[in-house]
Formats: sequence, C-alpha cells, structure tokens
Amino acid sequence: MFTYLPGVYVLLTVYPTVAVNVKRCHDRGRGGLFFLASFVPFVNFWYLIEIGFLRGTAGENEYGPDPAQSYDPASDPAKRGIAIGAAALVAALLAALLVGVA
Repeated sequence: MFTYLPGVYVLLTVYPTVAVNVKRCHDRGRGGLFFLASFVPFVNFWYLIEIGFLRGTAGENEYGPDPAQSYDPASDPAKRGIAIGAAALVAALLAALLVGVA
C-alpha cells in the first residue's frame, strides 16, 4: 500500500546529503567532486577520515571564508536541507507506524 514511501524519503534526503558533503569538501579545500570518493571501496575510508575527523582549512580558501570563524546560522542554506531531511524522516517513520510496518 505505501511502497512508495522509501522512494519519497530517498528523494527528499539526497539533495541535503549531497549539499552537506560538498560543503564539507569545500571546507577542507577540496572540490565538490571529491564527494564521489565516498562511493569507491577502500578509498571511502580515506574520505570518511578526512571529511569526518579532520579540521577544515585555517582561514579563507578558494571556496570562501573559514566557516568556523564566520558562521551565521540564519543564512546557511544547508540548515534548510537538513531540516527538510529530518522532516522527511519523521514523516516516513510516522507513516510506517500508522501502517504497522515498524
């Protein structure tokens, strides 16, 4: 009956996921295509360590100012994407509970 819900969830969360990852790549001084390294087996460990655990470049880089020094939460487009993804997750969980799948 609700077999389309996982597809809707994926469609609502793909953009925010890619946006946050590309933003973090830029924070590290890498291009957005570096995100594709997360899909390559064994190379994805390097990607996860670099993006997940290492600090961004100190000061300004070619992609803009250091977000740790100039962060303004009100003007962050990634926050909207995260909010949309969170709302999609909650909606999918509620729908699953109503249907009795979970």
